[in-house]
Amino acid sequence: MTTLDKHIELLESSAASLSANRCKSSRAYQNALLRRRDITALIRDAEPHEAPLFSSKDGQQQRVKLMHDPTVRQVLRDREADPELLLQACEKLLDIYPVDRDGVQAQVDLIRHKVFSCRNKISQLESEVERQRSQLDQQSSGRRGQDEQAQVAAGFASTPQKITQEMIDREENEIRQLEKALAEA
Repeated sequence: MTTLDKHIELLESSAASLSANRCKSSRAYQNALLRRRDITALIRDAEPHEAPLFSSKDGQQQRVKLMHDPTVRQVLRDREADPELLLQACEKLLDIYPVDRDGVQAQVDLIRHKVFSCRNKISQLESEVERQRSQLDQQSSGRRGQDEQAQVAAGFASTPQKITQEMIDREENEIRQLEKALAEA
């Protein structure tokens, strides 16, 4: 007998001894495998209208494909992802999960418009801050020149300006006002 024949004979004897055993079958396990129950019945506090959240049109393959999508992977990796990236991931999920596509798509479009508006407002405020900063630089350089000329004319040497607590408080107040304007945008 060859080595392969010995192994085949051993497998046949093991299979025969297993089939000779009479085990009480587990009905709960068989039922779980053979019967398909509504997933919301198995999940505590789930509502029947939430069932589409736990199933997909094309099954597991699309879910796996979704997890390898670069947009979705970026969203899962970043805790502070770009809103546009989040909206793209949401649209990809809409293609896979059977939910009220029109209602959700309308919300995605509304959020995308709000993000666009906020970005435009921030851009406007930043350009306004830059414009004010350049005006302030021009005014302060003009004043500095006039002050230096007045000091030279009066016979004083040019000394660096000392920073006072009042000046610091004024600057901090302006910063708070700008941050408040940005937060409201």
